[in-house]
Amino acid sequence: MKVLDRILGLLERSILQDEFVSVETEKIELKDLSHGTEWKELCRSVCAFLNTEGGIVIIGLREKNKGYKLTGYNSDNESKLKEIATKFTDQDGVPVDLTHFIGRYEIREFLDKSICVLYVEKLPEEQKFALYNGLGYVRKLTGDHKLTKRALSKQLELKQDLAIARELKTVNSTTLADLDVNKLNEYLNRLNFEILRESYKANIEDAIPFLERKKFTSNEIPTLLGILVCGKNPEDILHERCQVDAYVRDSVSVAQNKKIYKDNIIALMEKSVGFVLSNIATGISIESGGSMLPEYPLLLLRETVNNALAHRDYSIDRFVSIIIFPGKKIEIKNPGAFREQQYLELDDTVPIRQIVPIPHAPNPRLVDILKTHDRWEGQGTGMAELTNMALENRIDVAYYLLHNPNEIVLCIRKGRVLDRMANNWLDSFESHCQRKTNGRVLSEDQKTVLAYLYKAELLNRENRYTITLTPDNNHKSAITSLKDWGLLELHPQSSRRRPVYLVDRTMLKWDFFTELRSIFQDDFDGLKSLHKEILNTVFHFETHGSKQINLNAALIGDQLFFKENTVVNDVKIYNDFKRKIRKAVRELREGGFIIPPETAKSYKINKQYKSDIDLFNPPKENPQ
Repeated sequence: MKVLDRILGLLERSILQDEFVSVETEKIELKDLSHGTEWKELCRSVCAFLNTEGGIVIIGLREKNKGYKLTGYNSDNESKLKEIATKFTDQDGVPVDLTHFIGRYEIREFLDKSICVLYVEKLPEEQKFALYNGLGYVRKLTGDHKLTKRALSKQLELKQDLAIARELKTVNSTTLADLDVNKLNEYLNRLNFEILRESYKANIEDAIPFLERKKFTSNEIPTLLGILVCGKNPEDILHERCQVDAYVRDSVSVAQNKKIYKDNIIALMEKSVGFVLSNIATGISIESGGSMLPEYPLLLLRETVNNALAHRDYSIDRFVSIIIFPGKKIEIKNPGAFREQQYLELDDTVPIRQIVPIPHAPNPRLVDILKTHDRWEGQGTGMAELTNMALENRIDVAYYLLHNPNEIVLCIRKGRVLDRMANNWLDSFESHCQRKTNGRVLSEDQKTVLAYLYKAELLNRENRYTITLTPDNNHKSAITSLKDWGLLELHPQSSRRRPVYLVDRTMLKWDFFTELRSIFQDDFDGLKSLHKEILNTVFHFETHGSKQINLNAALIGDQLFFKENTVVNDVKIYNDFKRKIRKAVRELREGGFIIPPETAKSYKINKQYKSDIDLFNPPKENPQ
């Protein structure tokens, strides 16, 4: 059932049974028009639909006091209805004819009267914003809201980008014969899913007005956009620009199960996402009634793969790569580069390498097509989704590798931000945190934010670019409280417009060798490396760690193991390491370096240490 039929059915039932059911949405508006002043309101709503996602205006009905009144449509108003398309201007005040976007309406019989259904198609980005009486409007929920000066200014910047958009450039040596009418009708089928917007085409020649309006052609020559969406043999024309190489890489085989896909943009996305889903682990979700649960969030996989094809630089004749590292990460290599204003590189005592998630679609017409095909999961929110998923502990901190100026490599890591390694780190600074919070226990959100920023800083040191936290993705209340307590601080080069948060510098201190050397003097330098690290861990916990945790040999082993590892990949290696730790702890205890307290199992540093023997090179017994 079409959306309109369902809406009219609800309205009819509400009127006949006197039961109110709300039908107005971001895309549905009711107008009475029995009063002269309401024509201005109609124009404002049409303006809002034009500037947002389009919509339907049902004329002849009014909502009042949780009920509907059927006033009907007056056919004498037809000429005024047709004039609506001429009531708008661009941002420079120049009148524009928007008949292509507002010109379709139909009269329907409804109960004992007639109503008029006016269809409004959204404007393409390069024609936004339309203004009515000098003001622009956008649709938010069920209301029409004035555009802000900032929104108008941002749209002007986007128009400048569109003027040189590569997706709209014509493709040399192509003609209308290189377009496939069946593929075009597949697109129209999606376009008409809710509302009949455009008739299907019998052949490409009949489609010329539509192709020109949608920028699939320019002066009847196919554009890159047209070839991507409905080209007959896109790989013969666009070569690697319509190609995805996807493969699995593990320690045994460099390229296992490699697939090379060459196709139109929608099919390319479907095949690429399908490859990822068929080559990652899945489990069973008890909460979702036993449904399959992939090891990476499905929404995120779809969005990141689709973004790679939507945002890529189509002037570069190179393919997109998807590489799956089983149980570890997914890498998506994408031809292109970030905008200059997205780079945040600070080189003070704490190096920062971050990407600012500024919403920007370098191929906006292509993005518009993907929305129609339900292949565009968000509106410029890909990076925000990566950080949100991380802060929800559904993936680990994602990062970008930018070694090649013409290639972006996104790395999505399996796991959780607040994993065992992060929890061990927080445990080791628990008493420090409680001193800062005046005894308050950190919430899960607060711990996750701290862990995200801690891991991001470690990645930045390795020249890996993480996504900066913004008001849209930073769990703002958690950051505010952590900043108030002094567990977060601003980077020395941070600005008010772009705050860069750092974890309290005390919590980045892992090395207590200086303090240990002052206690054990030269005997500390004579210890083996493993024994020094154990003493370092004991001192660390005694100074900053949780008072509720008994620091025994097993926990010391875990602290040292998960300092370098996020999970146990090889149980034998893990168990062998723990055995070495137990042996070394016993030797340190016997040598007087550490002592267990009388009432607990936690080891502590022997601050009254006196050197009597060489623990690891004891003197040989005198044969006499």
